[in-house]
Amino acid sequence: MELSRVSTLLAILLVTGTLGLPALPEDDSEVNLEPGTDSDDMSSPSTCTAKNGQQGICVPESYCTEDQTIAPGGVLHSSEYRELQSNVCKSLEWCCTEERQIDTPQVRTDNVDSCLPPDGDIFPWIVSLYKVHNSTAQSAQAAFCLGTLIGSKVVLTAGTCMAAAQHHMLYASLPRSNDPMKNYTVRFRKAHPMYNTGSHAFDYSILVLDEYVTFGDKRVQGACLAFEKPQGQCAAIGIDGNENLFSTLVNVTSDVCDSFGGRATNERVCTKNADVQQCLVATGSPLVCQSKSEKGVVVGVTRTTCVKDQVLVGSLEYATWITDELNAMKISKDVYLEK
Repeated sequence: MELSRVSTLLAILLVTGTLGLPALPEDDSEVNLEPGTDSDDMSSPSTCTAKNGQQGICVPESYCTEDQTIAPGGVLHSSEYRELQSNVCKSLEWCCTEERQIDTPQVRTDNVDSCLPPDGDIFPWIVSLYKVHNSTAQSAQAAFCLGTLIGSKVVLTAGTCMAAAQHHMLYASLPRSNDPMKNYTVRFRKAHPMYNTGSHAFDYSILVLDEYVTFGDKRVQGACLAFEKPQGQCAAIGIDGNENLFSTLVNVTSDVCDSFGGRATNERVCTKNADVQQCLVATGSPLVCQSKSEKGVVVGVTRTTCVKDQVLVGSLEYATWITDELNAMKISKDVYLEK
């Protein structure tokens, strides 16, 4: 998939923290027995061993996650596998693991060169994101969001993309990598804890792939991030129905975007189409502007597609959550900051 130009010149929420079992009503008249108990034993729920070997408790089916399918890609963590245990739990009860914090993965960076500015209209670190229901067949029709590769295993995208794929397996591909047809399953995903689906406030999400991306004999180079205010004329990326990538020139404005309402803030900015042909931008794609050294750096994440030639963007200027998460993964700043 070659990147084409249309100008004249890519997200739950994942169960990121814990799997919480709903609290039982406090009114004893409504519930006489705790899950997994009978009238002869009211002391505690019955314990059981889940298929994955982890210790759990017997609870009503509705007490586990709503989606009863077990799919990779962050929908269900390995600590949350459940299956009917007819010989362990009572009828219509599930062996469900207790609350458990999902650990932030550690990402190796010794196979990564410094970040890579785009070469003209070529953005080698653009990630296409796909969602499917069937965990055994990656057969999505088309990418639904884009993202930005950081280092060799982490993807930055929008929280809106993660909300759209809440009950789906999620996988990614990199059209400009050594193997553009290779699918990378997303094994960890986390959206900003203050993400608001209505206002798009704090609309950021971080993914971790199951494998390290390769670029043949070359060491991997992800995008250069710049935690500064977007300004001037920048480029955003879109994708058409034929899986072709396009870049669209947009002007960053301090004006109110009519299509989204509200004023621009340090955390969100508005852009307007500067192309003479069309406006094609995918949610989650990077906003690439020129740095002081005249190199292309990612300064924002698009939160919407083009709406009346307007695109809402989340600025990285005050996105300290992103750097906090990258630090927690032990990713050196040399991997994603311009030198």
